[in-house]
Amino acid sequence: MTDPWTDPVDDTMQDRIEERLRDLLLAREDLLQLKVIFRGEPGTVPTKLHPFAVVFLELESDANQDGYGASTGVRNYRYDGYVSIDVLHKDAAHLMPSSDRRANVSSYLSAKSYIQAARQALMAWGGPFGRLEDPVVSFDTKEQTVELVTENIRNGLVSRDENNYSNRAAFDFHIYTTRKFF
Repeated sequence: MTDPWTDPVDDTMQDRIEERLRDLLLAREDLLQLKVIFRGEPGTVPTKLHPFAVVFLELESDANQDGYGASTGVRNYRYDGYVSIDVLHKDAAHLMPSSDRRANVSSYLSAKSYIQAARQALMAWGGPFGRLEDPVVSFDTKEQTVELVTENIRNGLVSRDENNYSNRAAFDFHIYTTRKFF
C-alpha cells in the first residue's frame, strides 16, 4: 500500500533522481542539523522547521532536439534543478560591528556552510569529472543518469511571509540521462 505523504505520485525518472538527491543530503553528517529536506518548493514553512533544505528538479529539455536519437535509438535528457537551504534570520542581537566596523550575519554564514556541504554531497556522487558511476536507473531500466554538473552558488535574504525571514543559500545543477529505445 502506498502512502501519499511519503511515496512519489509516479515512479518517473524525475522521482527517482529527486529521491537520490534527498538521500545524498540525508547521509551527510554536516547536514544533520537540518530539520527537514523538502522534495519540491514549500510555501510558508513554520519557524520550528528551520533550518531546512529544498530539492527541486524539472525535466528541462530533450538534449537530442534535432532528431539524432531517431537514428541511434538513444535519447539524452537534461534535468535542471537546485538545492537550497534556509536558515532562520534572527541575527539582530549579533549585528553590532567590531571595532574595525566588521559584522557577520550568523544565519548567512550558517546557510553558506550548509550549502557547501550539500554541494559536496552531490559532487561526491558525480566524482571529480561529474560521471555518475552509481547511476539512478528508470523503472523500465532503459534510462539512467550519466553526468552531473553543478553551478551558481547564491546566498541571500528571503521572505516566506511578512514575519518570517531566512537566509537562503542555493546552487543549481544539471543531471544528464541517456535512454535506450532498442
